[in-house]
Amino acid sequence: RVQFVDGAVVLKDQMKEYADRGHELDDMSFLDYFLHTYDGKDLPADDDTGVKPRSERIPYLESSGRKGCRVVRQNGHETVPRFVGTWFPRDTPATREYYCANMLALLCPWRGLDDLKPTEDESFSQVFERFLECADENVKRVIDNAKYFHECSDSARVRKPSDMTPASGAILDVEDQQPDEFTFDFTLPELTLHDIALARASRWDPQDVLYGQGAMAVARGIGLFCEDEVEGCQLPDVRRALVDDLVKFRAWNDTLVKMTRSGLVTTDNRPVLPLPDPNVFAAPKPVEP
Repeated sequence: RVQFVDGAVVLKDQMKEYADRGHELDDMSFLDYFLHTYDGKDLPADDDTGVKPRSERIPYLESSGRKGCRVVRQNGHETVPRFVGTWFPRDTPATREYYCANMLALLCPWRGLDDLKPTEDESFSQVFERFLECADENVKRVIDNAKYFHECSDSARVRKPSDMTPASGAILDVEDQQPDEFTFDFTLPELTLHDIALARASRWDPQDVLYGQGAMAVARGIGLFCEDEVEGCQLPDVRRALVDDLVKFRAWNDTLVKMTRSGLVTTDNRPVLPLPDPNVFAAPKPVEP
């Protein structure tokens, strides 16, 4: 499958990822691998918040060149696998080998095809039968659940005779079955434009409609939707600074720097001593246009 990793499209091969697992996970099957572990960052040993127990981290094989590690999930997790694509094949004589190969790849630990079928003289069916002899109850339950899907599918396709039995217990005759088409004994009234408009208006809650109409009336009353041209607010003209203004600004800056360096200003920006020259901080006089 395809995934986006750091803004790039990456092909996610779960089979290859499973084969590249660390040796600590040698005895873990394909299903258990993705149920009980997930891909994560390889954090240093001292990076522990102490809020909850640190999860065990197992790096991939060094030869794989993969970054990160597999993080083992804590006990009690409730992870459910999602099998993408078609379901597992049926266990029939025609598909027996293919079915056994799927079950072995899912439930038996492996790194390559040789681990699933060591010799060419042995079939997948023979290996699977030998695997079932030592499989635990959890593995057998997974196998039964895989078959249960096909059992339900077959039952849905087959219509049993009991489905044709009415509640009274009598067996329905062929002539008593419901016809495919139904007839009505009444005539539907002819719809008018008024009926359509009424149906459209009834889609909304009447109280919401009245509330909205009242809000629109208030907005129009205060001129919110006035179509007349509204004059925009204009800021008063601001004159350009003159040479005297620049001299005064520089004097302000020098005075503030001296006061700050000498400690004459407290933490709340209030002067400790009177200002040395009040005229320096006087605002410039407005100039008549």
